[in-house]
Order: sequence, then C-alpha cells, then structure tokens
Amino acid sequence: MPPKTSIVIQRAESMFVLLDGAVEFTVNGKQEVVQPGQAVYFGSNDIHALHTAPGHKGASFLEFHIPAGYTTVRG
Repeated sequence: MPPKTSIVIQRAESMFVLLDGAVEFTVNGKQEVVQPGQAVYFGSNDIHALHTAPGHKGASFLEFHIPAGYTTVRG
C-alpha cells in the first residue's frame, strides 16, 4: 500500500474486513492495527487514513461502502 494519506468520504460510510496481513488505520486521530478476521468501520465525514502495519509486507481486505453505489475503483 502507498504511504498513509488522510481522506474524507462525505457520501458514504465505509467498512474494511482484513483477509491477511495487517493494516494500521487512523480514524479521527485514533490509530488501530487491524488483523485478519477483524473489521473497521467509519462513518461519512470521518477523517481516515490507512497503511500497511509496521512489520508486515502487505495486506488484503474487503472494502464496503454504504450506499453501495459509491466506488473507490477508478479506471
């Protein structure tokens, strides 16, 4: 994952479910490392950032948005 950058998604709530590796999330200034099988949720307008947790080479996760029509995939 690229270096941590803070973003705000104003139109959607988000949830990430970790499949492998570990990700360090920062949501509204609070840091939390999320491991496989764990999830993190943040509401619309929450300031958030993520990056691969220290000591890990990468991570895989599922990303969900409500409403479902919002997408982070561009191409």
